[in-house]
Amino acid sequence: MRIRSRWLNQIAGRVLAGFTRALASTVTFRMHMDDPAWYPLASDCPRTYIVSTWHDTMLLPIMLRRTIRDRTPANRMTTLVSQHQDGSFLTYAMRHFYLGTVRGSTNRGGATALRSLIHEARQQHICMTPDGPRGPRRVISPGIITLASLSGVPIIPCTFMASHAWQIQGSWTDLILPKPYSNSYGVIGAPLHIPSGLSKPGVELFRQQLQAEMDRGQTLVDSLARGDSQEGLPPAISLRRAA
Repeated sequence: MRIRSRWLNQIAGRVLAGFTRALASTVTFRMHMDDPAWYPLASDCPRTYIVSTWHDTMLLPIMLRRTIRDRTPANRMTTLVSQHQDGSFLTYAMRHFYLGTVRGSTNRGGATALRSLIHEARQQHICMTPDGPRGPRRVISPGIITLASLSGVPIIPCTFMASHAWQIQGSWTDLILPKPYSNSYGVIGAPLHIPSGLSKPGVELFRQQLQAEMDRGQTLVDSLARGDSQEGLPPAISLRRAA
């Protein structure tokens, strides 16, 4: 959808944000964390992180920010949005969830976006979909490893799934949209620290490590969403539906 008017982009962004927030208010989130100190939205989070989440489930972590009302240090987060025109109304929508945006992609504005993300990562959390914007689906691209290596900021693998959801078909992946009054599950893994000055083989090594952690987390949340019991998971922190 191409919207050339800035005014119409603002309206579209507000409508999208309002719909997303209203739907999110009906959803209960059950978060499993290896250590709550690594939770990027915790008020006492000790440092900034790069949050890795899959492109098809990206609405779930956005919905998780439904209760945020200010940009305190613990709440600050920036995400990468395509320079394509579609990114304009998404940028406005993100603002309503107190998400900053950096415009760019691997094809357009990549170098400039990387420099901006390195700067932002040292001041606030970065949320990235490492298989976006064109896939392959749920395959880590090396860009997130490069960003972590250059910025010195660790990556936290975060995976999500809803118990009942619509799947909106896209060109290369679906978009998961939780149904009203569903449960959404998240697994927050341990930080992955990436050394600086990595060679290409080094980038690939850590890319594979992150891929393995994201695959592990997704298997767990998929199983939880189906109602299967899981041994060895830390107790869930339940974030209830908004009043």
